[in-house]
Amino acid sequence: EEVAKEQLRSGMPLGISVVKMCADFVKSHNAEAEFPFLAKVDSICSGAAPPSSLTEMAIPRVRSSRALKVAILGSGNWGCAIAKIIARNCQRRADFQKRVEM
Repeated sequence: EEVAKEQLRSGMPLGISVVKMCADFVKSHNAEAEFPFLAKVDSICSGAAPPSSLTEMAIPRVRSSRALKVAILGSGNWGCAIAKIIARNCQRRADFQKRVEM
């Protein structure tokens, strides 16, 4: 709670700091190509790209697999509920990866 209050005082909302933390982790593993949406949101949050650039993301992506990945950021009741819904939806479509990593 204190960290969240300090971040609000510093002008960085908690959601943006979470995006930055996740993006930094992905960058440290040289996996930006595997998570293009996260990379784009990070560039928007840092001011490097305008919000309108999110709709300009285009496929094809340079990836080791053509199957799409989904990442869930969250925890507790919300994280579990949305993860379950998204997992069911992904199972119904052939273009998503079937393996789950936690």
